[in-house]
Amino acid sequence: MDIEFEFDSHDLWQDLDNVPPRPVLVDNLLEKKMLTFLAGQGGVAKSLFAQSVAVMVSSGLEWAGWQPRVPAPVLIMNTEDNVDYQRRRMYAIAKTMGARPVQPITSLGADEPQLFCWDPKNQVPVETAAWSALKRAVQERKPGLLIIDPLVDATMLNENDNGQMNWAMLQLRKLAWDHDMAILLVHHARKGGDVDSQDSARGASAIVNKARGGLQMDHLPEDQKKRLRPQDVEDWRSFVVLANPKASHSSRQGQKILRIVTVAHQNGDEYPALQQPLIGIMPEDGSILDVISNRELRTSMRGPLDGRADHELAVHFQVDKDSIRKVLRRLENTGAIHREQVTTAGRNTREVYRVGRGNELSL
Repeated sequence: MDIEFEFDSHDLWQDLDNVPPRPVLVDNLLEKKMLTFLAGQGGVAKSLFAQSVAVMVSSGLEWAGWQPRVPAPVLIMNTEDNVDYQRRRMYAIAKTMGARPVQPITSLGADEPQLFCWDPKNQVPVETAAWSALKRAVQERKPGLLIIDPLVDATMLNENDNGQMNWAMLQLRKLAWDHDMAILLVHHARKGGDVDSQDSARGASAIVNKARGGLQMDHLPEDQKKRLRPQDVEDWRSFVVLANPKASHSSRQGQKILRIVTVAHQNGDEYPALQQPLIGIMPEDGSILDVISNRELRTSMRGPLDGRADHELAVHFQVDKDSIRKVLRRLENTGAIHREQVTTAGRNTREVYRVGRGNELSL
């Protein structure tokens, strides 16, 4: 039977100067209308990381080299941890960040929160009452970010079946698109997987393929203890590595090292939080010049963090911004770098660093 169908057709050459910017929630981390996955072995602090992202987005604060463009409400659907457990983590995370609520973080709880299931009679995946309830919560609360933790418990589909998971990911992607929000999916990694490979995520390839951003977490390997400051080496097991193996719409970031710390509560308990520690070793001038030569880094030390030289270099090398600023001033004074005005696609101008004639000097 023929079904009437028409494509939407668009002239891609038309009005290129007025192309709208990407709907970014957090630069180099979360984009609205898109799915991002976070994969890692059990016990590596995936949920702690996801809740830390929630606090960052809700408060608008900079954390671990990221900062939301504007604070936004957050919805968390966590099927493993009850609300008391989440509040304990929330206390430690907020204390560590110095965060105060600007936008709400709402935890959605239910006894059977599976969003999708398999219809054995018709041999198709179907939506559940929990999916309808989630859509109502999104409609009412209008979050900028929805976290589903973990993905495997949010569905009764076979996570190794590519057809079933492709269907589920399409439903989630449509939800993100329709409500102009980012969705972060916490997922498990294969045993023995490479933290820098998107293929380390467990299950069907559709989980990775339908996402536009991907993060991987793992415990810091013992052979990487040398990356830590001498005073931190003995406690190397409290460090985790975060990689960014998939970034379809932004630049891939280098590995970040995060540290699991504990924060004392007045009730006598201690609760975990994540911090980005200073690795403490300033890179060689040549390494900094290599990054500057491959990036258009803004000279301004104020304004949005994305593309700012002091921020990008501090994150890349995991050192503090003040030390980076001193190095930039020295490199500029010696002629190793200079400032240059460039025009963007939108006809705006901005000042960036360029590797200059002083590059041949012995630095």
